[in-house]
Amino acid sequence: MISSHQRIFFATVLLACGAVADEMTVSTESELQTLRVSVQTPSPCWAIEIEAVYSNDQELLVVSKLAPPGAEESCIQMVGQAEDEISLTAPLYRVKHLILGRTWDTRRDSSGWGPEADYVYPKSNEELSSMLADARRMPETGEKARDGHAEVAQPTMLSR
Repeated sequence: MISSHQRIFFATVLLACGAVADEMTVSTESELQTLRVSVQTPSPCWAIEIEAVYSNDQELLVVSKLAPPGAEESCIQMVGQAEDEISLTAPLYRVKHLILGRTWDTRRDSSGWGPEADYVYPKSNEELSSMLADARRMPETGEKARDGHAEVAQPTMLSR
């Protein structure tokens, strides 16, 4: 049986944990930050580009598109890494990546090949649209670290 002192202690701990969790998940402050996307690819010739950043008042949704190697491009078949980054002023929310254009299996196996927790791979335009339904696009105030140009294009939907 639990004593009344133990009940008060557990109630206090639960309330304190809830207050800490609330402070960690909601922040209205904005500051300059660099958002990076990094995806393992089936060859080093794949590229990725951040196309837009959205906010839904809880997280930043970074929309990126993978591009396969060109038909005339000769590329070795070994695991590669595609990366991009952008700097912009945005709220200090959790970052979630929405990656378009992935064509290989996304199941995680023991080698770590597969999706990360904050990386989502929409399979259709409808799925991407539903993920962005409650979000608003962040202003184009950032800079592309790769080439120094500040434009963040509208997301290019999956081709059918």
